[in-house]
Amino acid sequence: MKFRTLCYQCYPAKSTVDFDMSISISETDLYEYRCSLGHVTLLELQVFKFEILFESGLCAIRDKYFMESILSITAALERFYEFFIKIILKKQNISEELIEKSFKTMSRQSERQVGAFTVLYLSTFLELPKMLKQKMITFRNDVVHKGYLPNENETLEYAEEVYNTIKPIYLKLLEDYSRTIMNYQLDIKKGRREKYKDIIKKNNNPILGIAPDLTLTHVLNIDSFRNRTFQESFQTLTKNGVYM
Repeated sequence: MKFRTLCYQCYPAKSTVDFDMSISISETDLYEYRCSLGHVTLLELQVFKFEILFESGLCAIRDKYFMESILSITAALERFYEFFIKIILKKQNISEELIEKSFKTMSRQSERQVGAFTVLYLSTFLELPKMLKQKMITFRNDVVHKGYLPNENETLEYAEEVYNTIKPIYLKLLEDYSRTIMNYQLDIKKGRREKYKDIIKKNNNPILGIAPDLTLTHVLNIDSFRNRTFQESFQTLTKNGVYM
């Protein structure tokens, strides 16, 4: 998946030179790109991992890569469970060191993460969370483990089911734990700046932070996010041209 951007030093002059460029999304947290005039820009994509994974899955549907979409959307759900667990534990003032140690015991076993998420959700909200329907779990396993080739309708149904699984839980977090989420994002940013300090020092340029309006997003106000359907989000993605 590529993220469309532009040279923000060319932009004020309304130049047509490299007004429209793209960045390939990867594990890199800080993107460095140069326009043909030599302007160097450092860009931070300020999103959580599960948000961009879900968006990547929708881009794959748009581009007719249905199996790849299932893999990305499944990863998004797993990373959301991890996100939920970390936010709740951070709210309880558990240290980052202990949180990371706990994840090492279950990072390669998704069933353990689901179990930890379910128990923590129950103890926090005194109710069971919405989970994927068994039909969708079977479908996902057939794609991931048996090489089943899904069609477009099946893939969209799965994407919508995952969206409707994550969204109400994410809304609860955004309503009740907004400050913890903000602090977590700041911690990620701090770690990113430390990780890439040599690149930042070398370029000596302002860092551009972008937080796009994703399908699953902390950017929109809560009411707008609550009222937006999966179909509306998918249509927006296919029309807005942000992703190439």
